[in-house]
Amino acid sequence: MDCRNTEIADWGVEMNTESRSATSPSSRTGFVRWFVGGFLLTFVGLLLFYPITDIHPSGQFALRQPLMAYYASAIPRMLDPSTLGPGSSSGSAIFEVAFQHTAVSMVVGMVAGIVGWWRNRKRGQAL
Repeated sequence: MDCRNTEIADWGVEMNTESRSATSPSSRTGFVRWFVGGFLLTFVGLLLFYPITDIHPSGQFALRQPLMAYYASAIPRMLDPSTLGPGSSSGSAIFEVAFQHTAVSMVVGMVAGIVGWWRNRKRGQAL
């Protein structure tokens, strides 16, 4: 076996270094970069532009506001002493919204990571 053009990857699999460019990231690094990029883009995009309907603290009417404004009004309401009525805070609602916000961002990040991994894989085959 010729050892001049091979290296052992950190998980113990021998890889041929001739087919890999010195500037291209490894497939794992490419996946992580694309995942983080997709996650952050989706998380911030939803935070700024996704509208959510919430009841005004007075309980008189409903508001349609961006997710960021919802978080800004719901977190202090959750921490205040609660009173009964339609304008009272629902402690579990903000956790459900935050979970869904994070879950959607993670799914989009996974899809972006898979696209990045596939793109790097195709690029490695073309070299």
